[in-house]
Amino acid sequence: MNIIEQLKAEALRKDNNTRMNTAVKNIDFYYNNQYEYTKEEMQKRYPATFKDIYNYIITVPLTKSLILQLAKTFQRDPEIKPDTDNQNIKDAISIVFDQANLFGKLKIIDRFTELCGKIGVIPIWNPITKKVGLDILTPDRCIVITDGNFPDTPIKVMYRINTQSNNLLPARTDIWAIWTTETYTEATLKTDYEIDKIIKESIPNPYGKIPIAWFELDYPLNCFWNEEYNSIVPQNLRTNIQLTNLDLSLDYQSFATLCTEGFPDNRELIIGLTRHINIPRDPVSGEAGGKMYYINPNVDLRQVWEIINQNIDFTASLLGLSTSAVRQASAFSSGYQLKLSMQGVIDHNEDKRSIYIESLRQLANLICQCENYYGSQRLPEDIDFNIKFNDIAITANPIEEEQINSMRLTNGTMDRAEAIMKHNPDMTREEAEQRVSEIDASKKQTLNSTTFAPGIFE
Repeated sequence: MNIIEQLKAEALRKDNNTRMNTAVKNIDFYYNNQYEYTKEEMQKRYPATFKDIYNYIITVPLTKSLILQLAKTFQRDPEIKPDTDNQNIKDAISIVFDQANLFGKLKIIDRFTELCGKIGVIPIWNPITKKVGLDILTPDRCIVITDGNFPDTPIKVMYRINTQSNNLLPARTDIWAIWTTETYTEATLKTDYEIDKIIKESIPNPYGKIPIAWFELDYPLNCFWNEEYNSIVPQNLRTNIQLTNLDLSLDYQSFATLCTEGFPDNRELIIGLTRHINIPRDPVSGEAGGKMYYINPNVDLRQVWEIINQNIDFTASLLGLSTSAVRQASAFSSGYQLKLSMQGVIDHNEDKRSIYIESLRQLANLICQCENYYGSQRLPEDIDFNIKFNDIAITANPIEEEQINSMRLTNGTMDRAEAIMKHNPDMTREEAEQRVSEIDASKKQTLNSTTFAPGIFE
């Protein structure tokens, strides 16, 4: 390896280390493992007084809260239907998707794509359950080598195999799976990502391609990874520090602070509830040898609290989240007002559909291929899928919804059967009409059985 190749390898190693460390930090903040990061940052900011702050450190799950509000593309399961008229194939694919928990994993995929910017999803065969599973490859787990002429096209992907880390036996924990379009290998790696030791000899790649579907928020320019940093995590760290300072200030304002003047620095004053302080006087002049008094800090903590929330609101607004939706979601009087407050999130998730759709189609095909190679089902190769995304569900005000239904019934734009079906999506038209007949019969029976007592003049 010449000097140019060595410099390229070193640059690649540094870039990967930076990306991996950033992804680890983002994931830690998502799971609220934030204490050490907050402690380190506060030690940098306040080196002289850190020992006083140490026991006040607060962390809050702001990252997860905002990510859950942003990741709504798969809030309602999309429709993924094979483009075939063969009902047996449709049923078989549906079973395989259910066994892989595809629709449940899609929600997790969307959340971690929002968190990390780009992730990979690979189907894996579970020899114990005899089912296809899905492994999510976050940027901290994988190394991607791309084509020199097409920097957005992977020619080799390496990722750590998680199952080894939970093995109670003395097995290696740094084993990497290595995929190319031709082969699959398991090995340990050197620091320059060259193979150190072969753990599992190369076998032919049955897919004929690297079997990973990549989900991303935006298309990177002339590179594979989108290097845009997540703005939520820095705000979460800032909020932790500000809330820690607020909690410390609350303690300081809860108790008066003793101040002294004129006493020697080496003199120890014994104070307490059952003690008194004797201030000595000068034997000649008779003047007191010092002065002692209490002060009460008077910081406006409500204003500090409001500033902290305004900082959170500002970050949320940059992401398309309405400040009213973040802080006052329960204050909306109508579903329409709630929808308006979520318009930024709705637009953001609709934009993601055009980026996700091909990745979702690739993932569906890879699941079918994995089942073909390792399972008992025999599914068509490279079958096309028709994909339809469903809109974000917004809970409407039930009173408002009933008022709209009443107006439609009065105007003749809806009949009673349709109103019943709206509240019971699984009910067929015939069942709804039968329910209308039962309601009418019950009303008629109630009227016929009603009797009135004789009047006073009868």
